[in-house]
Amino acid sequence: MTKLTADSVVYIVVHCSNTKPRQKVDKAYMERIHRLKGRLWIGYHYVLDRKGNIETGRALDQIGGHAPGFDNKSIGICMAGGLDQAGNRADNFTEVQRENLLQLVAVLHRQFPQAIVVGHRDLPNAKTECPNFDVKQFLQESGYVQPIHGAN
Repeated sequence: MTKLTADSVVYIVVHCSNTKPRQKVDKAYMERIHRLKGRLWIGYHYVLDRKGNIETGRALDQIGGHAPGFDNKSIGICMAGGLDQAGNRADNFTEVQRENLLQLVAVLHRQFPQAIVVGHRDLPNAKTECPNFDVKQFLQESGYVQPIHGAN
């Protein structure tokens, strides 16, 4: 089986669970959802719950199952939320989720310095609005600097 390496990771892809704010979403929940879709285990490398807790999913050297066509060159992070109580797409992530996303991305950039952080919707030919917010704008407004030698 092919493995991810520091050189093969081009993207750090941010996703959302497309769940409502009061819904409990953690690694176990996402693993159940992915198994129901016929996968062997969770497709994300990390899950951030509404309280900002970061849970590890797939090992970083394992190819994910979160962005078809890009799994073999990306790390997947899923943030719990993304829908309002009525079930409409919403940028309703908690402040602690956002803070911990920035911290996680900084840690991942030390291991994968060439990787660029994108939302799932920013990948070429993506047919999704996931993660239901503009990741590039969020990073810019947060003062996070992407590596200049990252992929476009």
